Amino acid sequence: MKLSELATAIGGELLGNGDIEISSVASLEDAESGDISYLALHSYSELANQTKASALISHSRVKNCQAAQILCNDPYLGFAKAMRIIYPALKPSGKISGKAEINDATIGDGSQVDSFAFIGNEVTIGKNCHIYPHAYIGNKVQIGDNCIVHSHVSIREECTIGNRVILQNGCRIGSDGYGFAKEKGKHLKIPQVGNVIIGDDVEIGANCCIDRSTLSSTIIGNGTKLDNLVQVGHNVTVGENSLLVAQVGIAGSSKIGNRVTLAGQVGVSGHLTIGDGATIGGKSGVTKDIPAETVYTGYPAIPYSSWTKLQHMMAQMLEKQEEE
Repeated sequence: MKLSELATAIGGELLGNGDIEISSVASLEDAESGDISYLALHSYSELANQTKASALISHSRVKNCQAAQILCNDPYLGFAKAMRIIYPALKPSGKISGKAEINDATIGDGSQVDSFAFIGNEVTIGKNCHIYPHAYIGNKVQIGDNCIVHSHVSIREECTIGNRVILQNGCRIGSDGYGFAKEKGKHLKIPQVGNVIIGDDVEIGANCCIDRSTLSSTIIGNGTKLDNLVQVGHNVTVGENSLLVAQVGIAGSSKIGNRVTLAGQVGVSGHLTIGDGATIGGKSGVTKDIPAETVYTGYPAIPYSSWTKLQHMMAQMLEKQEEE
Protein backbone atom coordinates (compact mmCIF):
# COMPACT_ATOMS: atom_id res chain seq x y z
CA MET A 1 0.00 0.00 0.00
CA LYS A 2 1.07 3.62 -0.44
CA LEU A 3 2.87 5.23 2.46
CA SER A 4 0.38 8.12 2.50
CA GLU A 5 -2.47 5.65 3.01
CA LEU A 6 -0.59 3.93 5.81
CA ALA A 7 0.17 7.26 7.54
CA THR A 8 -3.52 8.17 7.48
CA ALA A 9 -4.55 4.75 8.75
CA ILE A 10 -2.28 4.91 11.83
CA GLY A 11 -2.95 8.60 12.50
CA GLY A 12 0.58 9.83 11.85
CA GLU A 13 2.12 12.87 10.15
CA LEU A 14 3.85 12.06 6.86
CA LEU A 15 7.25 13.52 6.02
CA GLY A 16 8.45 12.63 2.54
CA ASN A 17 7.15 10.86 -0.54
CA GLY A 18 3.67 9.47 0.12
CA ASP A 19 3.65 7.47 -3.14
CA ILE A 20 6.24 4.98 -1.86
CA GLU A 21 4.85 1.44 -1.87
CA ILE A 22 5.18 -0.40 1.45
CA SER A 23 4.90 -4.18 1.33
CA SER A 24 6.45 -5.41 4.58
CA VAL A 25 8.01 -4.46 7.93
CA ALA A 26 11.50 -5.07 9.27
CA SER A 27 14.00 -4.00 11.91
CA LEU A 28 16.27 -1.04 11.21
CA GLU A 29 19.21 -3.41 10.64
CA ASP A 30 17.43 -5.83 8.32
CA ALA A 31 15.14 -3.51 6.36
CA GLU A 32 15.29 -3.27 2.58
CA SER A 33 13.49 -1.21 -0.02
CA GLY A 34 9.73 -1.55 0.40
CA ASP A 35 10.01 -2.09 4.16
CA ILE A 36 8.87 0.17 6.97
CA SER A 37 10.64 0.18 10.34
CA TYR A 38 10.37 2.21 13.55
CA LEU A 39 12.53 4.15 15.99
CA ALA A 40 11.33 4.14 19.60
CA LEU A 41 14.56 5.33 21.24
CA HIS A 42 16.76 8.07 19.80
CA SER A 43 19.81 6.18 21.04
CA TYR A 44 19.28 4.14 17.86
CA SER A 45 19.34 7.22 15.61
CA GLU A 46 22.60 6.09 14.01
CA LEU A 47 20.92 2.88 12.86
CA ALA A 48 18.05 4.94 11.50
CA ASN A 49 20.53 6.99 9.46
CA GLN A 50 22.00 3.80 8.01
CA THR A 51 18.80 1.85 7.41
CA LYS A 52 17.75 0.80 3.92
CA ALA A 53 14.08 0.96 4.87
CA SER A 54 11.82 2.98 2.60
CA ALA A 55 10.06 4.53 5.58
CA LEU A 56 10.41 4.95 9.30
CA ILE A 57 7.94 5.53 12.13
CA SER A 58 9.33 7.78 14.87
CA HIS A 59 8.29 10.29 17.51
CA SER A 60 10.03 13.26 15.90
CA ARG A 61 11.98 13.94 12.73
CA VAL A 62 15.24 11.99 12.52
CA LYS A 63 17.94 14.18 11.04
CA ASN A 64 20.08 12.81 8.22
CA CYS A 65 17.71 9.89 7.70
CA GLN A 66 17.15 9.16 4.01
CA ALA A 67 13.90 7.26 4.56
CA ALA A 68 10.49 8.90 4.50
CA GLN A 69 9.06 9.29 7.99
CA ILE A 70 5.74 8.99 9.79
CA LEU A 71 5.65 10.90 13.07
CA CYS A 72 3.58 9.40 15.89
CA ASN A 73 3.30 10.23 19.58
CA ASP A 74 3.93 6.55 20.32
CA PRO A 75 6.11 4.99 17.58
CA TYR A 76 5.79 1.49 19.02
CA LEU A 77 2.00 1.71 18.95
CA GLY A 78 2.10 3.19 15.47
CA PHE A 79 4.31 0.35 14.28
CA ALA A 80 1.93 -2.19 15.84
CA LYS A 81 -0.98 -0.62 13.97
CA ALA A 82 1.02 -0.66 10.74
CA MET A 83 1.83 -4.34 11.20
CA ARG A 84 -1.86 -5.15 11.72
CA ILE A 85 -2.65 -3.41 8.44
CA ILE A 86 0.18 -4.96 6.40
CA TYR A 87 -0.34 -8.42 7.91
CA PRO A 88 -4.10 -8.73 8.47
CA ALA A 89 -5.35 -11.72 10.44
CA LEU A 90 -6.49 -14.67 8.36
CA LYS A 91 -10.25 -14.98 8.14
CA PRO A 92 -11.80 -18.36 8.93
CA SER A 93 -13.02 -20.22 5.87
CA GLY A 94 -16.38 -21.22 7.30
CA LYS A 95 -15.69 -24.87 6.49
CA ILE A 96 -16.49 -27.65 8.97
CA SER A 97 -14.21 -30.64 8.49
CA GLY A 98 -15.86 -34.03 8.18
CA LYS A 99 -13.00 -35.39 10.29
CA ALA A 100 -13.96 -33.27 13.30
CA GLU A 101 -16.12 -34.89 15.98
CA ILE A 102 -19.04 -32.56 16.60
CA ASN A 103 -21.88 -33.56 18.90
CA ASP A 104 -24.91 -31.47 19.83
CA ALA A 105 -23.42 -28.05 19.12
CA THR A 106 -24.49 -24.74 17.62
CA ILE A 107 -21.80 -23.17 15.43
CA GLY A 108 -22.17 -19.62 14.14
CA ASP A 109 -21.92 -18.44 10.54
CA GLY A 110 -18.42 -18.18 9.12
CA SER A 111 -16.79 -20.35 11.78
CA GLN A 112 -14.19 -22.94 10.76
CA VAL A 113 -13.64 -26.26 12.52
CA ASP A 114 -10.58 -28.23 11.43
CA SER A 115 -9.90 -31.96 11.35
CA PHE A 116 -9.70 -33.91 14.61
CA ALA A 117 -11.20 -31.18 16.76
CA PHE A 118 -13.68 -32.44 19.37
CA ILE A 119 -16.81 -30.48 20.27
CA GLY A 120 -19.12 -31.84 22.97
CA ASN A 121 -22.83 -31.57 23.71
CA GLU A 122 -24.77 -28.33 24.27
CA VAL A 123 -21.84 -26.27 23.02
CA THR A 124 -22.35 -22.84 21.49
CA ILE A 125 -19.67 -21.33 19.25
CA GLY A 126 -20.19 -17.83 17.85
CA LYS A 127 -19.60 -16.35 14.41
CA ASN A 128 -16.28 -16.27 12.54
CA CYS A 129 -14.37 -18.43 14.99
CA HIS A 130 -11.52 -20.77 14.05
CA ILE A 131 -11.18 -24.07 15.92
CA TYR A 132 -7.84 -25.62 14.98
CA PRO A 133 -7.00 -29.37 14.76
CA HIS A 134 -6.95 -31.39 17.99
CA ALA A 135 -8.72 -28.74 20.05
CA TYR A 136 -11.04 -30.10 22.77
CA ILE A 137 -14.24 -28.25 23.68
CA GLY A 138 -16.22 -29.92 26.44
CA ASN A 139 -19.94 -30.10 27.16
CA LYS A 140 -21.91 -26.87 27.71
CA VAL A 141 -19.01 -24.61 26.75
CA GLN A 142 -19.96 -21.21 25.36
CA ILE A 143 -17.60 -19.37 22.99
CA GLY A 144 -18.31 -15.88 21.64
CA ASP A 145 -17.68 -14.39 18.18
CA ASN A 146 -14.34 -14.01 16.37
CA CYS A 147 -12.38 -16.33 18.65
CA ILE A 148 -9.31 -18.40 17.81
CA VAL A 149 -8.80 -21.76 19.54
CA HIS A 150 -5.40 -23.12 18.52
CA SER A 151 -4.32 -26.76 18.36
CA HIS A 152 -4.23 -28.83 21.55
CA VAL A 153 -6.23 -26.29 23.55
CA SER A 154 -8.68 -27.88 25.96
CA ILE A 155 -11.74 -26.04 27.26
CA ARG A 156 -13.42 -28.11 29.92
CA GLU A 157 -17.14 -28.42 30.58
CA GLU A 158 -19.35 -25.40 31.31
CA CYS A 159 -16.64 -22.75 30.78
CA THR A 160 -17.49 -19.48 29.07
CA ILE A 161 -15.26 -17.66 26.58
CA GLY A 162 -16.00 -14.09 25.48
CA ASN A 163 -15.64 -12.40 22.09
CA ARG A 164 -12.36 -11.94 20.19
CA VAL A 165 -10.47 -14.27 22.52
CA ILE A 166 -7.22 -15.95 21.40
CA LEU A 167 -6.26 -19.22 23.06
CA GLN A 168 -2.71 -20.16 22.12
CA ASN A 169 -1.50 -23.72 21.62
CA GLY A 170 -1.83 -26.14 24.50
CA CYS A 171 -3.50 -23.91 27.08
CA ARG A 172 -5.91 -25.58 29.51
CA ILE A 173 -9.09 -23.79 30.51
CA GLY A 174 -11.13 -25.23 33.34
CA SER A 175 -8.92 -28.05 34.60
CA ASP A 176 -9.66 -29.07 38.19
CA GLY A 177 -8.60 -26.70 40.92
CA TYR A 178 -6.05 -27.92 43.45
CA GLY A 179 -8.37 -28.78 46.33
CA PHE A 180 -7.93 -31.57 48.88
CA ALA A 181 -9.12 -32.22 52.43
CA LYS A 182 -6.91 -34.16 54.83
CA GLU A 183 -8.28 -37.31 56.42
CA LYS A 184 -6.13 -39.66 58.52
CA GLY A 185 -2.95 -38.54 56.81
CA LYS A 186 -4.41 -38.89 53.31
CA HIS A 187 -5.69 -36.26 50.90
CA LEU A 188 -9.33 -36.46 49.83
CA LYS A 189 -10.10 -34.78 46.51
CA ILE A 190 -12.68 -31.98 46.71
CA PRO A 191 -14.92 -31.92 43.61
CA GLN A 192 -14.38 -28.77 41.58
CA VAL A 193 -17.88 -27.97 40.34
CA GLY A 194 -17.41 -24.33 39.30
CA ASN A 195 -16.16 -23.04 35.96
CA VAL A 196 -13.93 -20.47 34.25
CA ILE A 197 -15.25 -17.25 32.71
CA ILE A 198 -12.97 -15.43 30.25
CA GLY A 199 -13.99 -11.94 29.15
CA ASP A 200 -13.74 -10.21 25.76
CA ASP A 201 -10.43 -9.43 24.00
CA VAL A 202 -8.40 -11.74 26.22
CA GLU A 203 -5.32 -13.63 25.00
CA ILE A 204 -4.11 -16.72 26.84
CA GLY A 205 -0.53 -17.80 26.02
CA ALA A 206 0.73 -21.26 25.16
CA ASN A 207 0.56 -23.92 27.87
CA CYS A 208 -1.20 -21.72 30.41
CA CYS A 209 -3.43 -23.42 32.98
CA ILE A 210 -6.52 -21.71 34.38
CA ASP A 211 -8.20 -23.86 37.03
CA ARG A 212 -11.95 -24.06 37.39
CA SER A 213 -13.41 -22.75 40.63
CA THR A 214 -14.44 -25.05 43.44
CA LEU A 215 -17.97 -23.62 43.60
CA SER A 216 -18.37 -20.42 41.56
CA SER A 217 -16.09 -19.05 38.81
CA THR A 218 -12.44 -18.33 38.14
CA ILE A 219 -12.57 -15.07 36.17
CA ILE A 220 -10.23 -13.40 33.66
CA GLY A 221 -11.43 -9.85 32.91
CA ASN A 222 -11.82 -8.09 29.57
CA GLY A 223 -8.64 -7.16 27.74
CA THR A 224 -6.26 -9.06 30.01
CA LYS A 225 -3.27 -10.79 28.40
CA LEU A 226 -1.47 -13.87 29.74
CA ASP A 227 1.99 -14.82 28.49
CA ASN A 228 3.10 -18.45 28.15
CA LEU A 229 3.20 -20.87 31.11
CA VAL A 230 1.03 -18.87 33.49
CA GLN A 231 -0.85 -20.72 36.27
CA VAL A 232 -4.09 -19.24 37.62
CA GLY A 233 -5.48 -21.15 40.61
CA HIS A 234 -9.11 -21.87 41.44
CA ASN A 235 -11.45 -19.06 42.51
CA VAL A 236 -8.96 -16.39 41.35
CA THR A 237 -10.31 -13.17 39.85
CA VAL A 238 -8.10 -11.19 37.46
CA GLY A 239 -9.43 -7.76 36.50
CA GLU A 240 -9.50 -5.95 33.17
CA ASN A 241 -6.51 -5.00 31.01
CA SER A 242 -3.95 -6.65 33.27
CA LEU A 243 -0.69 -8.25 32.10
CA LEU A 244 0.57 -11.57 33.46
CA VAL A 245 4.04 -12.30 32.09
CA ALA A 246 5.64 -15.73 31.62
CA GLN A 247 5.64 -18.23 34.48
CA VAL A 248 3.49 -16.16 36.82
CA GLY A 249 1.68 -18.29 39.39
CA ILE A 250 -1.40 -17.16 41.33
CA ALA A 251 -2.65 -19.30 44.20
CA GLY A 252 -6.33 -19.90 44.86
CA SER A 253 -8.88 -17.22 45.78
CA SER A 254 -6.59 -14.23 45.19
CA LYS A 255 -7.99 -11.10 43.56
CA ILE A 256 -5.92 -9.23 40.98
CA GLY A 257 -7.21 -5.78 40.09
CA ASN A 258 -7.52 -3.89 36.82
CA ARG A 259 -4.42 -2.72 34.92
CA VAL A 260 -2.10 -4.79 37.10
CA THR A 261 1.28 -5.96 35.76
CA LEU A 262 2.83 -9.14 37.17
CA ALA A 263 6.30 -9.45 35.64
CA GLY A 264 7.95 -12.78 34.83
CA GLN A 265 7.95 -15.53 37.48
CA VAL A 266 6.00 -13.55 40.07
CA GLY A 267 4.34 -15.79 42.65
CA VAL A 268 1.18 -14.69 44.47
CA SER A 269 0.05 -16.49 47.63
CA GLY A 270 -3.58 -17.44 48.13
CA HIS A 271 -6.43 -15.25 49.41
CA LEU A 272 -4.59 -11.98 48.68
CA THR A 273 -5.67 -8.78 46.92
CA ILE A 274 -3.53 -6.76 44.51
CA GLY A 275 -5.02 -3.33 43.89
CA ASP A 276 -5.75 -1.64 40.58
CA GLY A 277 -2.75 -0.33 38.66
CA ALA A 278 -0.14 -2.10 40.79
CA THR A 279 3.11 -3.42 39.28
CA ILE A 280 5.06 -6.34 40.72
CA GLY A 281 8.70 -6.78 39.62
CA GLY A 282 10.05 -10.01 38.15
CA LYS A 283 10.66 -13.03 40.41
CA SER A 284 8.91 -11.33 43.32
CA GLY A 285 6.96 -13.26 45.92
CA VAL A 286 3.71 -11.62 47.03
CA THR A 287 2.82 -12.69 50.57
CA LYS A 288 0.46 -9.87 51.61
CA ASP A 289 -2.05 -7.51 50.04
CA ILE A 290 -0.63 -4.90 47.64
CA PRO A 291 -2.15 -1.39 47.54
CA ALA A 292 -3.42 0.11 44.31
CA GLU A 293 -1.13 2.18 42.05
CA THR A 294 2.08 1.00 43.72
CA VAL A 295 5.27 -0.77 42.60
CA TYR A 296 6.54 -3.69 44.67
CA THR A 297 9.46 -6.04 44.13
CA GLY A 298 11.61 -8.59 45.95
CA TYR A 299 10.98 -11.68 48.05
CA PRO A 300 8.90 -11.10 49.99
CA ALA A 301 7.64 -8.21 47.84
CA ILE A 302 8.16 -4.76 49.40
CA PRO A 303 7.76 -1.23 47.99
CA TYR A 304 10.28 -0.58 45.21
CA SER A 305 11.74 2.43 47.02
CA SER A 306 12.41 0.28 50.10
CA TRP A 307 13.90 -2.47 47.95
CA THR A 308 16.38 -0.08 46.28
CA LYS A 309 17.45 1.27 49.70
CA LEU A 310 17.92 -2.29 50.95
CA GLN A 311 20.08 -3.18 47.95
CA HIS A 312 22.19 -0.06 48.53
CA MET A 313 22.66 -0.91 52.21
CA MET A 314 23.65 -4.48 51.37
CA ALA A 315 26.20 -3.23 48.85
CA GLN A 316 27.68 -0.87 51.46
CA MET A 317 27.90 -3.71 54.00
CA LEU A 318 29.73 -5.92 51.51
CA GLU A 319 32.16 -3.13 50.65
CA LYS A 320 32.85 -2.56 54.34
CA GLN A 321 33.48 -6.27 54.92
CA GLU A 322 35.88 -6.38 51.99
CA GLU A 323 37.79 -3.38 53.35
CA GLU A 324 38.15 -5.07 56.74
